[in-house]
Amino acid sequence: MSQKRFVSRHRVYSAAGILVLVLCAWGVGVPGGAVSTGGSRASSVTSVLLQDDTSVADPMTSQEMASQGVVVTGNGVDTGSVTAVAVDGDSGLGTEDSLTFVYTPPAYDARSSTRYPVIYLLHGTPGQSSDWFVGAALASRLDRLIDDGVIPPVIAVSPEISTPEVSDTRCLDSTTGGPLIDTYLTQNVVPWVDETYHTYADADHRVLMGFSMGAFCATNLLFQHQDMFSSAAAMADYGEPGPDAAPLLADDVEYEQQSPASYLTDPYFEVREGLRFYLTVGGQSLDDDVEDTPLLAELAAERGVLVVYEPDDEADHDWQMVSDHVDQALEMLLNRGT
Repeated sequence: MSQKRFVSRHRVYSAAGILVLVLCAWGVGVPGGAVSTGGSRASSVTSVLLQDDTSVADPMTSQEMASQGVVVTGNGVDTGSVTAVAVDGDSGLGTEDSLTFVYTPPAYDARSSTRYPVIYLLHGTPGQSSDWFVGAALASRLDRLIDDGVIPPVIAVSPEISTPEVSDTRCLDSTTGGPLIDTYLTQNVVPWVDETYHTYADADHRVLMGFSMGAFCATNLLFQHQDMFSSAAAMADYGEPGPDAAPLLADDVEYEQQSPASYLTDPYFEVREGLRFYLTVGGQSLDDDVEDTPLLAELAAERGVLVVYEPDDEADHDWQMVSDHVDQALEMLLNRGT
């Protein structure tokens, strides 16, 4: 069995045979749903099928972005751009028309040969694709972290992962007639992003980040698609699909195959070297994430994954908890030389 590896920039202690990072809330977030205003940010909107190579260039005014709840400023630093991409539904995958939000960093130039890592942002339920840019004010955070040299310039993509019929998809491919969200993300969204933007099109430069349902998505996608992703941040994670998503799968065997808390204990389930995994959870949450998040941190560490686990005892299951930990997660996952 591989040695468990937990790392900390602060204090590490041993408990019950494992190393656990304990960190209090950092208090750097914004209230859930808060939107930073006061300046304009370049933005655009276009309608595409994700298999297309359509240019994303039509201008969208700051007032129009405000109506989407995504108005952000650079707060004195160079600002990137936020694009709202209107994605056509795909009946074959069970997806509907939706918006995908794309952040490109300051100085991004479609004519340049410079390439960038990509963060895939996965929202919770109930929720929508704009949540990461509203609840966590992510564009402003990325601007600041890039300007301070904490992280490299990155592209961030927030797709819609719910449908009108199925809110809690857990990013699964349903085998009972529901949507195929795993396929949508891995075979439509990721290839489209690589074809449309200047990205490093490899696993080492793709990061998953999710909250609540999105945390489960990030975890499951990381381990189910190790050839496509190399790291994930899970904010309030779950070890299994849960009762709301269970009807999407035909039987208990399929359910176990999509349950990280189960397959990570299977010695025949392969986990490659080099994976990174950041987890946090609010101690005041009344949901299963309080127990499941540390369990997944332990199981992943047992399989040789580099894990940072930062429980936040005073936090709840909300975007404030996420906001308090985004900076640390991004720094850990995007600086692979550390």
